[in-house]
Amino acid sequence: MNLTHLISRVRLELQDQPEPFRSTVSCDGTAYWYDLPKQQVEPGSVEIQDQSGPALTTLSEGTDYIVDYVLGQFQLANPPQYQDELVISGSSWRMFSDADLTIYVSDAFNQHTLRLPVHRAIPQSLTASSPTGTCRRPWAACLPSRSRW
Repeated sequence: MNLTHLISRVRLELQDQPEPFRSTVSCDGTAYWYDLPKQQVEPGSVEIQDQSGPALTTLSEGTDYIVDYVLGQFQLANPPQYQDELVISGSSWRMFSDADLTIYVSDAFNQHTLRLPVHRAIPQSLTASSPTGTCRRPWAACLPSRSRW
């Protein structure tokens, strides 16, 4: 059993299979940031088409737009014309991306099968200043206990 098979089993048990979405956005001629109808979007699945009158132009990812797959947003290189419509389609997961599940399944396998501890560096954004200096533990460990409040 390999990692890909384990992830597909977890997705099956969680009922977290990719779901298609389709949306239409009316443009105002100035905005170039837009929200997708879903978050946790499957990388490479987004297709954006610009409908200017009767013409339908497929935009190219990387040159015409970029996508934030986790937050479900995209940014166009140039704002579309007033009253153009963008037709957006793709697929998303309800809960976890493949990258998230790869981390969770790998950690679970290492902990429960190989009895290896999981050592992860705490990102700088999760450190806090405390009265005794900089706390290198997760936020919950830096907060005072409830008994002191």
